[in-house]
Amino acid sequence: KVKVVQITEDGREILLAIHQAGEFFGEMSFIDGKTSPATIVAADDCVINIISRVEFYSAIDTHKQILYNLLLILCSRLRESWDKIQLLNLKHASERLKILFYMLSNKYGEKTSKGITLKIKLTHQEIADMTGMARETVTRVLDKWNKEGEISILGNKLIQLKTDFLEKDLNLSI
Repeated sequence: KVKVVQITEDGREILLAIHQAGEFFGEMSFIDGKTSPATIVAADDCVINIISRVEFYSAIDTHKQILYNLLLILCSRLRESWDKIQLLNLKHASERLKILFYMLSNKYGEKTSKGITLKIKLTHQEIADMTGMARETVTRVLDKWNKEGEISILGNKLIQLKTDFLEKDLNLSI
């Protein structure tokens, strides 16, 4: 697992994205030749494969399915960016967290008979960094939801959302 972060002028870390094993990043630089003002931080032990721009273009010329998949992923990331803009414009902590869980459900959610399990382990600090909130605020909201039975923290630290959790208040569903 790697994190894509930006550091603010006051030294705060903003978590832009998390990539799991098998996912790729940095593709925009191949396409437009520009760099992004972000840093990649290994959150676990990682083996990273780097390809050259020549290899990249050769692969998409030779294998059109790679180009098609790349376009789908870029569209998905653009939609995630739009969702993140919506999230950051919300004033209430519970709304921000609910939108984040909606976004994570679309990418990492697994429907079960008890609801949706987010198949990604995140610390409260990582959640705070993704929502622009303080860790203490995240912990307070998650504890409240856990006590109310809206979410469950499973033994393996995964979060399970009650079946209708995303549909309440903001009318979200996956």
